[in-house]
Amino acid sequence: MMNNIENLTLSLNEYLGNYSWIFNYSNVKIMQEKHKWPSEWSDFIHHTSVLDLKQIFKSEASNCPYFVKDFVEKRNSLMNEFETIFISDTKNPVAELGKEKEQQIIWNQLKKGMNIKKQHEVLMFGPIIEEANKSFEGLDHIVDVGSGAGHLERYLLKMTSIKHNQFVCIESSNSHVESSIKQTRNDEELKVATINATVENSEDCHKDLDCQIESCSSKSVSNKSALIGLHACGDLTNSMISWFHNSKFGLLAVVSCCYHKMTTFPVSQKLKRSINEDLRSHFALRLACQGWYFMFRNLI
Repeated sequence: MMNNIENLTLSLNEYLGNYSWIFNYSNVKIMQEKHKWPSEWSDFIHHTSVLDLKQIFKSEASNCPYFVKDFVEKRNSLMNEFETIFISDTKNPVAELGKEKEQQIIWNQLKKGMNIKKQHEVLMFGPIIEEANKSFEGLDHIVDVGSGAGHLERYLLKMTSIKHNQFVCIESSNSHVESSIKQTRNDEELKVATINATVENSEDCHKDLDCQIESCSSKSVSNKSALIGLHACGDLTNSMISWFHNSKFGLLAVVSCCYHKMTTFPVSQKLKRSINEDLRSHFALRLACQGWYFMFRNLI
């Protein structure tokens, strides 16, 4: 498994490095960057209609230059390899909700105040935490870093068997903490312990947070404790990985975001030595938040 990941990383590094001219600049400077495009690509793009370009990059056209075909085929091969290694099928929680009228009513109430993107994230991430709770036969802690207004907590408390005393939320924004408190004011079963703090990448911070968690819950962090985060922004994911490594948590589940704000990428010393310099840029890191289909969005 590790060999597959290493080989894929090297292949991605080479591929993205070869095509860094596509993405490694600010979107608003596209007209200033055209002189950096390979001449064959520049000629091809300027003499091909937008409709034809879209068909090519969606692998729906066969009549295209060899260098474009090579780009698309390598992209598809790498994507298939990535999906084979990392992605597994999951149940559609929306469909599951549709089976129970009572649950659908509860969900309709819970999703108020959530945009469509947040609804999707809660519905996809929530069941993963529920399954983890079952597999551990009841987690001692579910420590939610960056808990925000508490949408995930309310979903889990209303839609699953998880109890409010299992949660310890960590949130640095006072306004988010106040919003969460406001929405649970009239329901004791939705009230959860909250630590107003920032998770930093230091052992002293981790030890202090471990103590605060124990103080909130009367239980020490153990292998029945889960560290979770939905929207771990920028360096927060790496800080959580470090905390997980330094503490006794038994589970880590993170959905990262805002990769372009990372200052600690890459963490791996091996990757630091081998990664293409172009892939350390602000613009390259933004690719992690974008679908590969849109790699040519600026050009078409």
